[in-house]
Amino acid sequence: MLKLFRLALPLPLLALAAARPLPPDPDTRAWWATTAALSGDAMEGRDTGSAAYERAAKLVAQRFAAAGLKPAGEGGTFFQRVPMEELRLERASIAIGGRPLRFLHEVVINPTPDMPPSLDAPLAYRGYCAAETMGDVRGRVVICHGTHRPGLPSDAERLAAAKAGGR
Repeated sequence: MLKLFRLALPLPLLALAAARPLPPDPDTRAWWATTAALSGDAMEGRDTGSAAYERAAKLVAQRFAAAGLKPAGEGGTFFQRVPMEELRLERASIAIGGRPLRFLHEVVINPTPDMPPSLDAPLAYRGYCAAETMGDVRGRVVICHGTHRPGLPSDAERLAAAKAGGR
C-alpha cells in the first residue's frame, strides 16, 4: 500500500531556508563564488576553443595567482596551448535493405581526418570485429558492435582488425 506524507513547514521557516546566508568561512565563500562564476550563463558552457572557454581559463588563472601558486605553463604563465583538430560529422545516411538507420540512434560513425566527405560502399557486418573473424573487407564499410566488456576487442583492436582486413 502506498502512503503519501505531507510535510508542512511554517512560513517563517520556509523564508529562512530560501534566504540562507553565505557560509561564514571565507574559503568556502570564495569557492562558491568561483563555482558560480564558472557555471554561470556568461561562460556559455565553456566549449573548447570558445571565447567563454578563454574567459573561464583566465578566471582560474587569476584565482591560482591569488592563492599564491607558481605558474608552470608556457612563458611563465598558467596556460599551455594544446592544438586541437575538429572532426565533425553532422549528418549521415545509412540504409540496410532499403531501410534507413537513424544517425546517433541506430548507427554511430567515428570520423577520421582522412575520411572522405561522401562514401557509397557495401557494408560488411563483423560482430565484435575480432581479428580472427574479420576476413577480407576491402572496399567495404565495416560494421562492428562497440563494447568495453572484458574479453572482447577494444576500440583500438577493432580498428586494427578492420585495417588489416582491408589490405
